[in-house]
Amino acid sequence: MGLGILVFFAGAAAAGYYGVRKLKGIEEEIRRESRPVTPKPSPVKRTPDVKPPVPQSKKEDAIKPSPSPEPLPVRERSLEDRILVAIKEKPGLLQTDLYALFPDQDKKAMQGLLLEMTRNGKITREKEKSTYKVFAVPGN
Repeated sequence: MGLGILVFFAGAAAAGYYGVRKLKGIEEEIRRESRPVTPKPSPVKRTPDVKPPVPQSKKEDAIKPSPSPEPLPVRERSLEDRILVAIKEKPGLLQTDLYALFPDQDKKAMQGLLLEMTRNGKITREKEKSTYKVFAVPGN
């Protein structure tokens, strides 16, 4: 009978160990899926400035300036810059109302960015019930 109890407890310990490992794997998978995905900015492709060869026989063609290349597209403002502009336009804006101004952004990612901006001294936040009033720090 003593051997049977020993085998039972060994099996229970093995099953418990296996169960805990399985649950940790599932938890890690859930954490990976719930992390906000930040899109990487696409690099601006520059085309090399290639000048056409100047014909030797026509001197007036050589004097004319080549057409100027098209201007490069202006890079889109970062989310941080857009948030600062919104806060400067409406000082004391509630953080929950700020989320509504950026519906395409993940709420958790914006919370993290606002906390980072507070720590970097770019904005200040005042507790207002279950949210914060957000103010821009002068000079930013």
